[in-house]
Amino acid sequence: MKVGIIGGTGNIGEGLARRICIGGKFDVAIGSRDPSKAIVAADGVTCCLNDRCCTGGV
Repeated sequence: MKVGIIGGTGNIGEGLARRICIGGKFDVAIGSRDPSKAIVAADGVTCCLNDRCCTGGV
């Protein structure tokens, strides 16, 4: 299943994306008004997941 988070670059949105991905059941799309911020947030979530050896996608 895929989940979209609008405003995923803020503290709450990015934390929510990490928690949803940790379970490995959902792929998450992070949205923002500024595409470059969304890319940075997605990279941060991906690095966090890799550090924890979790599956899931951003």
